[in-house]
Amino acid sequence: MVRLYIIRHGDPDYDTNRENGGTLTEHGRKEAESLAPFLSQKAKITHAYSSPLYRARLTAQLGLKDIDDFNTLEKFESNCVVEEWSRELSSWRVKGMIQNNGSGKDYAMWDFPPNLIRKQLNGLVNEVSDAKSEEERCDPKNWYESCPEHSAYITEYNEVCKESDDFLSRHGIIKCQYTGLYKMSKTEMANPSKREARIAIFCHCGLALTWLSHLLSIPLPSVYSSFWLAPSSVTTILFDEQPSRHQVLDRNISEDIDFVYMTPRALCVGGTDHMSMAGLETKNTYKEEWKRPSGIKHNFW
Repeated sequence: MVRLYIIRHGDPDYDTNRENGGTLTEHGRKEAESLAPFLSQKAKITHAYSSPLYRARLTAQLGLKDIDDFNTLEKFESNCVVEEWSRELSSWRVKGMIQNNGSGKDYAMWDFPPNLIRKQLNGLVNEVSDAKSEEERCDPKNWYESCPEHSAYITEYNEVCKESDDFLSRHGIIKCQYTGLYKMSKTEMANPSKREARIAIFCHCGLALTWLSHLLSIPLPSVYSSFWLAPSSVTTILFDEQPSRHQVLDRNISEDIDFVYMTPRALCVGGTDHMSMAGLETKNTYKEEWKRPSGIKHNFW
């Protein structure tokens, strides 16, 4: 079965080489290097992709160094494909949020205060659960009015979803237009390079969380308020194949029997076992005045 590994870049140094997307701190390089045994020995990566931003690209280069197809700069540049759509969603911001000290601050959308999101979403599921299907409950339109800050980016969110589906389709995983389900043809599944693909993509916290919303059919504000991805963390998605007796017919495909349906399942979100094995911990970042790991806006330890 296909496995997708969504990997956040290592601890970032945003200010150095800023014009190309920053780089990694010394600790971030160690984090990226600690990925190498996991990606080569356990994940056994067969395909690799990266955001065009340098901090993600450097993480990919260090993390893939033990795999033959990527272990020289020439091989890496040839075989680790840049995916423009997987760059950080830097423009997704909410401006002027008032802090406890009365001052205003701009937030990345995925750093929006989670207590406010939960308050906005309160009652939304109960309101629709008796009347609508799971797909309808997860439709972004159903939180549009409840979460106006997030819904301001609904067009951009839909574009990320489309780019995600286009990306997966290159690996034979097709999103059904009408049912919202994923499937692969039996012809493609007979090809081990498709059915047994181990796909790594090195990207960013906001992009990865947004992608999880789409893959797992969880409303975007719920993902943003419920998950955090540490630098260099690995999120593992299994495309679970459904036995033929559990096939769900796509009425717009006359020969549904020629396909096997696949359900994206999160086996691990934000895993950092590779760091523990290397004796590393998530480092507090200068961007948060050395108080918290990157991306945590309140408490952590």
